[in-house]
This record gives sequence, C-alpha cells and structure tokens, in this order.
Amino acid sequence: MIAAALDRVEGRVPTSDAELVLRPLLQRMDLEPGDRARVISAALDRVEGRIGVPDADQVLRPLLSRGDLGPEEGHRVVSTALAWVEHHITTTHAVGVLRPLLTRRGLSPEETRRSLSTALTWLAHHPAAGSAVFVLRPLLARGDLGPADRRQVFTWAFAWLEVYDTGRARYVLKPLLSRDDLGPVTERAISTAFTWLDRYATGTGATFVLSPLLTRRDLSPAELERVITTALGWLDRHATTDDAAFLLGPLLSRDDLGSTGTGKVISLALDWLERHATAKGVRFVLGSLLPRNDLGPEGTARLAASATTWLCEHATVADTELLIRALLSRVGRHPDETRPPATARARPSVIPPRPHPAVPVPPPAPEELDLRVQGPRPAAQ
Repeated sequence: MIAAALDRVEGRVPTSDAELVLRPLLQRMDLEPGDRARVISAALDRVEGRIGVPDADQVLRPLLSRGDLGPEEGHRVVSTALAWVEHHITTTHAVGVLRPLLTRRGLSPEETRRSLSTALTWLAHHPAAGSAVFVLRPLLARGDLGPADRRQVFTWAFAWLEVYDTGRARYVLKPLLSRDDLGPVTERAISTAFTWLDRYATGTGATFVLSPLLTRRDLSPAELERVITTALGWLDRHATTDDAAFLLGPLLSRDDLGSTGTGKVISLALDWLERHATAKGVRFVLGSLLPRNDLGPEGTARLAASATTWLCEHATVADTELLIRALLSRVGRHPDETRPPATARARPSVIPPRPHPAVPVPPPAPEELDLRVQGPRPAAQ
C-alpha cells in the first residue's frame, strides 16, 4: 500500500490528486526510514515552486507538524511555508499554515520575525473571523512580542471574545489569563473570564479558564473565593475524568484552601491517580503531591504506588527527572505526624499580585469597536 501511494506521488503513476495522497502519508510516524525519506522528498518537490496554488496547504500543514525533519528539510519546509502564507495573506484559509508555523520549534530569528509579522498581518485582515482563534492562541502564548504588537494582539483578542462568546472562547482565554503582562487590561481579562464561567463553569472545558485563574495571585479575595468554589464544584462533577488533573495540580499548589478544602483535594487527587495511573495528566498531579508531608502514612503509601506505576511506564519521557528525585526523597522517610501542618509544594511561577485599587480599564478605542463585526460563528466544539 505504501509503495503504491509513493508511486503515485512520485509521478510513476499519473495523478492529479497528489495532495490527497501525500497528506495521510505525512501524518504517519511509523514509516520505515527509506519510505519516510521518499515521502518528505516528494512532498517538498510538490510544494516548492507552487506558491500560488491554494491547495498546497494540504501538504504544508502536515509537513510543518512533523518533528523529525532534519535541519535542511526543516529550512526548506519553513521557507516554502512562509512564501506561501505571504502570497495568500488576504485569504482565510492561510490560517491552516500559520497555525503550525507559529508553534514550530527551531525557527531562526529571521524565520521567527517573518512568522510573527505574517500572523499579525493576517489578523489585521481577518480580526473577526472564527478561525482567528488559531492565530490568537499561539500568539498569546508567546513571550517575544514587542510592546506595540502585544497591545494590538490584546485588542484583537478582546474583540474576538466579544463576538465569539461561546464555549470555544476558552482557547483564547487560557493563554490570555496565563500572561503576567496584561497591565491595564488585567481587570478586563479577569472580568471576561468570570462572565464566561457564568455560562460554562460546569462543562468539561471549564478547566481551560479555571486553571490559569488558580495560578494568579492578583485576584481579589472575593474573586479568589469564587474561583476556588467553582473549581471544587467542578471537581464534584468531573473528579474522575482525565481533565481533572488540570485543576487538581494548581489546587494542590495553593496554601489558602483551609484544612477542609486541602483534605478534600488531596483525597480526590489520590483517588484520581489510582484511576488514571498511566494518563498524560498524571505528571501535573504527582508534581504537586510528591513534595507534600501532610499525606499521612496511608496517603504516602498510595502516592508512592501511583508514582512508581507511572514512572515505570514513562521512564524515557523528557522532564521526569524532578518527579523521580521527589519520589526517591520520600523513600525511607517516616511520616512524623507531630510536625506542624505541611504546606504545599513551593509555588510554581504564578501571576504576581496586581495593585489595588486596580487601574481602571479604559473604554474600547474606536478602532477596537470597529473590529466587533459579526462574523460566521464557529462550529460548536
């Protein structure tokens, strides 16, 4: 089957739909080295020199998403993708190539500059498009935007959120709330998040908004109480789901839940670990539980068992060293129940406090209001 597909895309069998054959081949990561090299070569030959062809994005997207390209292959792919996007910058479908381009690692400084410039230009043409979420999300997650570009992206993000106030808005709210440089729009971001939670707090996607809110240290007491209460209420409904890890981790990292709240979260976390011993989100829960010394003998034994099971399954995964060291540090430790109540792990990098009273949020500028054009509503996620 692979050989027949390669014959078609390499021209030995006449075909006019090479993109339809190349795309699934490029998405496979189980090809033999020889077949992989032929697929990559055929894909590059297909897209280079076809900058003006709209459907070249069907090949560029999976090419950009591959993490096994060599330096020369990667440079050819990125160079071709940039040229193609710049040629199609006024079209909405260019977003399909912009998205993997903005998230691809290893770009040179010049390639990074061109990628950001192209993304900002595309947003200027399509600020109210439903597909703008795929450009706003990676841009908001970046830390290398200049002050002027950052302010412009914030403006576009808020304008988009006002048009697409659906469950899908969580994909923009999460990176927005995770930033520590919102400045005068901090209040607006937090207010927008709570407005969204008024409608979607009980849905599975609420973790996208609750998780970054839980890591902020600039919430007012009332806001903080609301976030914690909402998060605990969400866990009452969804404690056994995979997504629960994204709330259990940040909740365990807080030291202001009170004894009742802390005990509840620890119990839920230990139960969750036993049900999801090999899930991807286990590392977030283990990373918050392992440094604690308030689990008691039974809780410590349950944690050690879950941690050992997960680490045995993921021994070769990157960034497991800290978890292994934390587990080893517990070996032979005898829980001392006479010690003062433990605090949670050292807090992760969090959003620093904002000054109170908060800086008033200025009303939207006229040019921002112009962006609030109703576009086609995105399909329900």
